[in-house]
Amino acid sequence: MGFRNILTKGSSVAFASKSSQHSKKASSYAKQAMSSFQKAKYKRESNEKIDSLIEGMNQLSKSIIEISDSVPPIAQMT
Repeated sequence: MGFRNILTKGSSVAFASKSSQHSKKASSYAKQAMSSFQKAKYKRESNEKIDSLIEGMNQLSKSIIEISDSVPPIAQMT
């Protein structure tokens, strides 16, 4: 196995780890968003419902950002 192959495999492992971290964060944010949306169902006041929906949208946007942050490392793996 040549030096280039070793270097490629090493960098692939590092990028995979970084991508996995982003994926875990994205999942966490998505679960928080789902929780906020569920809470909105049971709120009586309209303002409380809107606040819960806004919080859910914020968490959902964080999840999307984490997913998009994981794309460049995958692209660099090849």
